[in-house]
Amino acid sequence: MQPGLISILILTKNDGKYIEVCLRQILSQKISYPFEIVVVDSGSTDNTLSILHNFPVRIYQIPPREFRHGRTRQYGADRCQGEILVTIVSDAQPISQFWLSHLVEDFFLDPQVAGVFGRQIPREDCDPFRDYQLRHWITFEEGKKVVSIQNPQDFDKLSPWEKLKRCTFDDVNSARRMKLLEKYPFPDASYGEDLIWAKTILENGYKIVYRGDAPVIHSHKSGLRYWFKRSYLDQRLVAGLFGIKLYPDFHSVFRSLLSGTVAYWKIALNQNIKKRKNLKWLGYAPFLIICLVVGGFLGIISQEPENTLPRQFRPLLKIISLKIGERFDATPLKRSV
Repeated sequence: MQPGLISILILTKNDGKYIEVCLRQILSQKISYPFEIVVVDSGSTDNTLSILHNFPVRIYQIPPREFRHGRTRQYGADRCQGEILVTIVSDAQPISQFWLSHLVEDFFLDPQVAGVFGRQIPREDCDPFRDYQLRHWITFEEGKKVVSIQNPQDFDKLSPWEKLKRCTFDDVNSARRMKLLEKYPFPDASYGEDLIWAKTILENGYKIVYRGDAPVIHSHKSGLRYWFKRSYLDQRLVAGLFGIKLYPDFHSVFRSLLSGTVAYWKIALNQNIKKRKNLKWLGYAPFLIICLVVGGFLGIISQEPENTLPRQFRPLLKIISLKIGERFDATPLKRSV
């Protein structure tokens, strides 16, 4: 480990469309500390690798089958030499030339700071529903927030949603103190490694910082299968870690299908886009809501004891939810108490 050195870790796979812009923005940063760029590629078949060879980066390659969000980031971290580890996804674009200095500043001011994450701004071509989600979550906020757990008993008294907000962390645009990664490494998780890690760090007395002045542009177009999988894994994760259940029973599923469709229709109609595109998103909204609600419901069921499920559907629902978890390589989680 080299004191004062910052290591920037990027994971790639078929990211030729965005990786060059990402690297150019990183290399244009104004910062008084030296930094290195390390890339772990998991089987690119496009021009990603040829683009990478034009930049001063160290490249490591792994087979696609070995990729897991937590494990692969730890693999990359183990090959970095810096005192601070910055992780940024390959399709994110730092906006400011001071993005990096703002992201790492708190590590040199407070030894209790374990992790820092920055703001995300959706792209101009982001679909209206993802745009709405991003603009109404913590990672779109401006300003600076420092989070810690001073008293574990007080944390236990918080509502499940308050616990989630307290532990929010996002590896799209984040940094960690490398020394603490030796004691608290990335969890070997297929999804949600950032949230799991942040919860562990806070429970052990360290601080997490959010920096709204370290923004990146980031969003991507995704199909219905992606959102089904994302909702399954999201709800499985927060149900297991915090006991949050957006769709605890069939009644809530049907209510959410109806109310969610209406809400997304309103979002589509409120977008400042041409009428023809409005019609496209109005038609898309019900299918998206079905994927989000049904995927989330099955994700929650995968974490539930079978005896809490409706009697007539217990075996079938449990089998389906667990089979989907196997397909998505879902990380086993302990249920919250």
